[in-house]
Amino acid sequence: MSTFPDSLYVFDPENPFPLLPVEALFSQRSKSHAKGADKFLGFNLEAVEQEVRQSRHGELLGQFETWAHLDPQIFLTPYLELRYITEKISLSKGETLVDLGCAYARLPFVISNRFKNEVHFLGYDCVPHRILESERVLKLHGIPAQLFTQNICTEAFQIPEAEHFFIYDTGTSSDVEKLLEKIRVFTRSRPSAIKSLVARGARARHIIHEKHPWLPPPIEDNQNFIIYLF
Repeated sequence: MSTFPDSLYVFDPENPFPLLPVEALFSQRSKSHAKGADKFLGFNLEAVEQEVRQSRHGELLGQFETWAHLDPQIFLTPYLELRYITEKISLSKGETLVDLGCAYARLPFVISNRFKNEVHFLGYDCVPHRILESERVLKLHGIPAQLFTQNICTEAFQIPEAEHFFIYDTGTSSDVEKLLEKIRVFTRSRPSAIKSLVARGARARHIIHEKHPWLPPPIEDNQNFIIYLF
């Protein structure tokens, strides 16, 4: 039985994204907090996901893993987890964080709450419906972010200049491998530029463990995510 009280997972607009111990993040109640946060922020996740499922964009639904068959709280990273991660990677004012597979771009809300729009955010996702909804809600709250509808799994995609990278299970295992290889090349060419890499999801974490010995020892490696500092 969890030792953490239910009150920790009730969304509070006065303290929207509290920093909890890592052990508290694995409770399913983190998703309840996230659902409350989404409602407060003004997201229409269910309606947008219905549009994604009904989309006739065959190139999207046919070739990429969109997770559209799942409840969005299942495939989205909870805000409480993102709060913990952003603390661990030691973000600083003026730096840039890139989210490769951002879905509904939850990270800018967490970052803005801490840094008052002084950390830059670039988010990429292949589902235009989610990008448009994210842009709408970010604008509603006056939070700046650059979001792109783009297939990041193609050879043409170039890793943008940034200090921090967040990668999720996106596309196939081969797609994740290609992205990680691009990050490796980027890191080798700019050894003093990158400061952190976070991978979330079983596929990305497995590939890193099996095929990327070049990474430094992780500062955090648990059932949900792995964090590297450079």
